[in-house]
Amino acid sequence: MWGTEKKSNYLRLFEIIEEQKVYNEEKLQQLIDKEPYATYLRSVSKYLFETILKSLRNYHDEHNETMQLLNRMKDISILRQKGMIREAVKQYQKTKVQLEKRELYTLLIELLNTGEVLWAAHLNNKELKDKLEEIHRNKLSYEENLRRIIEYRMLARELKNALGQIHPIRNETQESIVHKYLEHPLLQSPETAPTPITKVIFYECLIVCYMALLDHQKFYESAKACFSTIEPFKGNSPVHQHIYINSWYNLLLSISLVKETTHFEETLSQFSAFINSPVKPLQSNAKIQALKFYYYAISHHLFHIKDYQKLASLETELSNFFEKNQNHLDAEFKMTNSFNLAASFFHIQEYEKAIDWNNYVLEDERNPAKLSCFCHARILEIMIHYECGNYELLNSLFRSTYRFLQKQERLFKSERILLNFFRRVGKNYDGKKLDKEFRKLKLQLEELQTNKYEMNFLKALDLFNWLQKYTV
Repeated sequence: MWGTEKKSNYLRLFEIIEEQKVYNEEKLQQLIDKEPYATYLRSVSKYLFETILKSLRNYHDEHNETMQLLNRMKDISILRQKGMIREAVKQYQKTKVQLEKRELYTLLIELLNTGEVLWAAHLNNKELKDKLEEIHRNKLSYEENLRRIIEYRMLARELKNALGQIHPIRNETQESIVHKYLEHPLLQSPETAPTPITKVIFYECLIVCYMALLDHQKFYESAKACFSTIEPFKGNSPVHQHIYINSWYNLLLSISLVKETTHFEETLSQFSAFINSPVKPLQSNAKIQALKFYYYAISHHLFHIKDYQKLASLETELSNFFEKNQNHLDAEFKMTNSFNLAASFFHIQEYEKAIDWNNYVLEDERNPAKLSCFCHARILEIMIHYECGNYELLNSLFRSTYRFLQKQERLFKSERILLNFFRRVGKNYDGKKLDKEFRKLKLQLEELQTNKYEMNFLKALDLFNWLQKYTV
């Protein structure tokens, strides 16, 4: 009787929580105080929590391949304990193949430990000796592969943290940091990476370095090698598929940067066919990831070739994708695409939309997902307000932007020249004198046009396109 009452109580608690559109602890407590189980709420809450966890386990047992393999390993132990050795061996051999295919070396090592006991009950002494030697060799191989994966992942994380703050490089000191990473022993040859996943991480580390150095040709070569490495294994597991989808984006971006527009369009078409294939349809999360990179690639390419009108025309499509999948999209994706839209609207002189998209980039000043993009957006904000005729804002925007860039150590030659221009305009706006100021600005920036440390900033805001209408 009590069990039935407890069951109905935990369901009622779940319904009360579910009815809240936004979780509110205080309001929830007021509703619960009116319930008959309020006096033993702790017991009901615990029962509900355990039931939800059990339900989630059951779901993942059916839909998660790794969970299924873990359960199969449990089955092997149960069959062995029950004396069903032959059945246990069959399960062992099938599971070993599946774990190797997925490069799950931690689980493989655990499986081999079970295998030592299992084969001892299945083979005679002579056969057992050979089998145990084979298991020992396999274990050493798996441990080495696992060690390599850990080493490459640690290096990739270190690279991302170190170069994320200086990408793209703006001085010799930053360049030397990148070259130092390129001399790392793990990045000298793909042969140091023994498995498909480690080889992919090897190439992704090179890609990060070459992107920071703006070496587009080497970026393209590494992206192409990375794609070729993972393509034969894309169906091995969800992890391999995730890496494969990511490699499409790197390949597309690198093709765009080496200015092979026809090749880009052909490759994008192939990627679209993969995403929408009716033969092997992607699961929901994989499709969202693929579409994210699809839009990322298009946005980058159109911005890179300066087709601002076409990029701006994608606003509704991108907005719908943002809204529909906001819980699955990372902040860097949203920030980069929002900046590309803001800059595009700026260059086609739709300044209200430029302000809206640029404000989205500037929402999180304390912890921007992509620092270089955020810094560009701070300067674009001044440019937009100048075009809108909000000259009274230029001084305050100059001061706050200057302080921010200085604090972030992102105040380089081009930024100083441009900010000083707006400081002078903000202090003494006179339309008759602006022609001279614009010509001076253009000459100063032209001197930096071939400077490898300044080129990316000039391109990111396409400053010469903007200056053209004032210096013709």
